[in-house]
Parts: sequence; structure tokens; C-alpha cells
Amino acid sequence: MRKKTKATPPKPPEPQIVPVTYSSRGRWTVPPATIAGELQRIWNEQGQKLTPVAIVAEAADETHPLHECFEWDDSLAAEQHRLWQARQLIRSVRVQYNEHPPQNLFVHVKLQHREQHYQQVTALLERPVEYVAALGESRRKLEAAARSFEDLKNLAATTHKDDRDLALLSSIIEALATARSVASHLM
Repeated sequence: MRKKTKATPPKPPEPQIVPVTYSSRGRWTVPPATIAGELQRIWNEQGQKLTPVAIVAEAADETHPLHECFEWDDSLAAEQHRLWQARQLIRSVRVQYNEHPPQNLFVHVKLQHREQHYQQVTALLERPVEYVAALGESRRKLEAAARSFEDLKNLAATTHKDDRDLALLSSIIEALATARSVASHLM
């Protein structure tokens, strides 16, 4: 009698790094393909796990291709870190008005001429320009969430993931599309 063996699922294809571009947050002078290649190399060397600690450790060498992506002046880096901590602090404060669910006390407002600040939520109603800017920021977050779920769906499809997962991801993407459509009608 033959022993039954489970069929092994097909191995997912190796990802191709083709025309690499920066996301909207990328502000580096190093070519995107170089960054992608170095991150891939570090990922491989670290047992297929990528951590900020490993990247910074590699990039600390002045001859490393990613070195110029980081601030190495400790006084400037410390200031940038404190600014990041301040942003985290601002986003951590939530309040509850009457019987409404808790919400952030401050929201990020990015105006067209690059001015950015945080505004108290109740003040937004009195400041239409800032309110519209905050709506725009929320729309961008919806777009980013939709892209993230679309990427996961594409990954699931290429790795022959369970049909149930694909259906759930499709439902989430559809819900985000509805949310984006409704949000586009706000001011």
C-alpha cells in the first residue's frame, strides 16, 4: 500500500525589481533601483527579515550606497528624532466629547504652500481652509490603505493563496473604494 503524501504548493515566483520608483515619501538622491537592491541584499543576509537596525548598521559605513540616505550629524539626527517623538505625542492624545466616540485631539493639516501643523479638531470647523486640507489628508490615507490592500491581493493571487482570502481582500478593496467615493463628495 502506497503512503499518501500531501502535494506541496507551488513555490511563489521570485519578485522582479523592475522600474523602481520612490513612493511619495522618498526624498533621497540615491537611485531607487540602488535602494531596492540594497534593501533586498540586506533582507537576504538577515535571513529574509528586514529591520531598521540592520539597515542603519550597514549604512553607517561611509562607502555604503545607502549612507547618504541618513543623517549622520548626531545633533541634527537627535533633533529630528525629538520632532518625530513630538509628532507621536500629538497623535497619542484622544478625547471624548459628550457621548461621541473618542477621537484625536489634534489632526495634521498640510496646506498647499507646504506649511504643515496640527490643529485642534474643534477649531477645524471654524477654519474652512484647514478643514479642507485635513479632508485631503484623510483622502490620501484612504488611497494609501487601498494601495496596501491591493498589493496584498496581488501577492495573494501570485502565491495561489486561498480563494477565501482573495474574496476578503476584494471586499476590503471594494469597501475602501466606496469610502473614497463618498469622501470625494465632502467639500
